[in-house]
Amino acid sequence: MNRPKVCNFPAMYRFLTLISKLPLSILYGVSDFMYLIIYYIIRYRRNVVKENLALCFPEKSATERLKITRQFYRNLCDLAIETIKAHNLSPDALQKRVQIKGLDKIKEFHEQGSPVFIFTGHTGNWEWMLLAYTKELNYPIDPVYKPLKNSGVDKFIMEVRSRFGSTPIAKDNTVRELVKRRKLERDVAMVSDQLPIQATEKYWAKFLGRDTAFYLGPEQLAKFTKWPIFMNSMHRVKRGYYVAEYQQITINTDDKSNFPILDGYIHLLEKTTRKNPSDWLWSHRRWKYTKPARSTDKDHFQEEEKHSD
Repeated sequence: MNRPKVCNFPAMYRFLTLISKLPLSILYGVSDFMYLIIYYIIRYRRNVVKENLALCFPEKSATERLKITRQFYRNLCDLAIETIKAHNLSPDALQKRVQIKGLDKIKEFHEQGSPVFIFTGHTGNWEWMLLAYTKELNYPIDPVYKPLKNSGVDKFIMEVRSRFGSTPIAKDNTVRELVKRRKLERDVAMVSDQLPIQATEKYWAKFLGRDTAFYLGPEQLAKFTKWPIFMNSMHRVKRGYYVAEYQQITINTDDKSNFPILDGYIHLLEKTTRKNPSDWLWSHRRWKYTKPARSTDKDHFQEEEKHSD
């Protein structure tokens, strides 16, 4: 008779909590070892990364793309240990390691009693960004998240994201929670560059020279709340140090696009990704399926390039 699987919640949670107490100097040594294993031995998604970079940066030489690849894997390993350390990283250390720019406009909206939406991508360290933003402004920012399958890891990450008063929102409950929290003083953040489920409603746009599907959720939620929208662009300055810059996404009233917020977001995401390519999540199978030849009720298309630097 098959026995039910034992939940690994307590052991995994205790393990991650214990590791988070180690100093970063030791954890970066662990990251260096992880890099050797993941890159050279396991070769984790090496073909995916290689194909993505070749298709997005055809103008770069093979040597240049290889350099980006290796740095990406080093960054990926650092991201893992930095996320664990976020459970125990002191506020002073966090403030020294994450420089934040562009908050003046956000502070103005807060003074007027208006929360804001923060859209970001899988660039830099989005977990440290969340904590640094909350601590800097002393204003909670609730991240929209997808619960993890491993219950121990999920509890640990939830505690990381809740350290300074944030209350994460499960993705499937976003609208309900926004209605419930509409009178509370708190911003909302979304990582908005994931690949949509193929059957869901989506928006197709040019991103890094490729037809790319995006969830409609960010556009719909921004229009639903009517809050100001900001984009966070984050990049590494050096190991363990970042700059997070906030820029308002303004809607051009002459733009006839039905998705001006997504257009603005995609434009800024591409700009920061091209400038700091090793900071983006290239191991994600972002282009797992292709754009359909004709529009359907669930597919919306970007008619033309609307932005230029």
